[in-house]
Amino acid sequence: MIALAWRLRSKHRTFLAGFASLLERPEHGRLGMRAVLTGVRYVGGELDARAVLVVLHPKRGRNTLGYLTLAIATSARQTWSGSSTTPPGSVSTSRVREAIDTLIGRHGLQLELESGWLTALWRPVGFFVFPGRFDPDKWREVLTQMKLLALELETADPAAPFAPVFAAATAEPLRL
Repeated sequence: MIALAWRLRSKHRTFLAGFASLLERPEHGRLGMRAVLTGVRYVGGELDARAVLVVLHPKRGRNTLGYLTLAIATSARQTWSGSSTTPPGSVSTSRVREAIDTLIGRHGLQLELESGWLTALWRPVGFFVFPGRFDPDKWREVLTQMKLLALELETADPAAPFAPVFAAATAEPLRL
């Protein structure tokens, strides 16, 4: 029983270690006492000078599933919920449409743009041991498409030029 619990817990660590390998200057961490009680873990870092945060929320109880939150900093000031596949504001290039289709359609993510963060929420569907095996190709594509989408949103918002290193410092803290 203890070995099974340890094995399921170690999946979280290997999944986050895999994500860390995709980031520049990765930092592993916990979210204080809440993490001890709930098992929430995260890894942060940069991707082409953009702050990135990956938070793993494990299954809590018998009737809930775990989920993953992936966020990338942006200086775009729009607010958008990606539950609709319509791009925010005047952003509707073919690159944006392709990025949204890839993120929502192929990878089953829920997107949101708010308070300086483009976030993606991933919940496994069906019988799935969360978070499962880390697939570097899948998550590299997700990060690339999110970065492209963040860049396009900033380009469409002339009042929000991207300041690479300082974007995370000026953005509001990400609500977990």
